[in-house]
Amino acid sequence: MKIVFTEIAKARLKDTYIYYKHEASLKVAQSIKDDIIDGIRKLKKNPELGNEEAALVHLKRGYRKLIIGNYKAIYRIIENVIVIDTIFDSRQEPKELTKEVKKQK
Repeated sequence: MKIVFTEIAKARLKDTYIYYKHEASLKVAQSIKDDIIDGIRKLKKNPELGNEEAALVHLKRGYRKLIIGNYKAIYRIIENVIVIDTIFDSRQEPKELTKEVKKQK
């Protein structure tokens, strides 16, 4: 299976990296980014590793979540492609997740 990041997912990953680079250290930022990427790579062998995302069921698009530390990789399986829609900090309000994915077309 192929893994594809949407522009929003790329931006959220970059935002997370930049935040921790400035608020903690380069090492912490790189470690968090690597953990997220490594977690997502596991989906190649087991695309259904993540559970259905309850906060997004009402959208009926098959969103799943893979929890990686404080983050959720929100994704869908479309044919033979795993689409990473966003990287969401789970410490935020859940309603923000709905707003985030509604930006996707």
